[in-house]
Amino acid sequence: MKKKLLAASLLATSLAACGGDDHHDHADPIDAHDALAADACAHVTETMEHVTAAADPAAATNAVSETHQPFHVMLPLVDDAHAGAVLFTPDEAGEYAFFTDGAATLAILDGDAEVAIEATETVDACAELTTMHLADLELGTQYTLVFGPGAADAVVLVTLHAGDDGHGHE
Repeated sequence: MKKKLLAASLLATSLAACGGDDHHDHADPIDAHDALAADACAHVTETMEHVTAAADPAAATNAVSETHQPFHVMLPLVDDAHAGAVLFTPDEAGEYAFFTDGAATLAILDGDAEVAIEATETVDACAELTTMHLADLELGTQYTLVFGPGAADAVVLVTLHAGDDGHGHE
């Protein structure tokens, strides 16, 4: 019963926090991450947008730039494993949280350069999303999200703007 109350409380908090303000600035990074995870979990049950990733990151054209929108990213078979790339262009500078179902690894590219992922954390707020990746991104820059290679032919993705302060990850 306590778990149900906690889950309901987290869901209510995430829905209230989501109301039109994509900033999730919090003093304690652990609490902030829990709130972000609850927010992402509230959105993952919404209607998913299906996109197909490009096998070659340089050829990626499908975008997953809308935050709070759950995406089902289909990964093509590349050299006996599934992998693919989609585009993400932030509408604000700052830290972004990329939540996935853990079905594939994630790398973020800015052109040919790999963007540092500040932290990768396990998420236990819901069964649909198991991993959170945090990265600082610049306004208007088009990034390539590269998933895989791995056995899964798709990955679930929800992206949230986590704020502009970086939360001091080490």
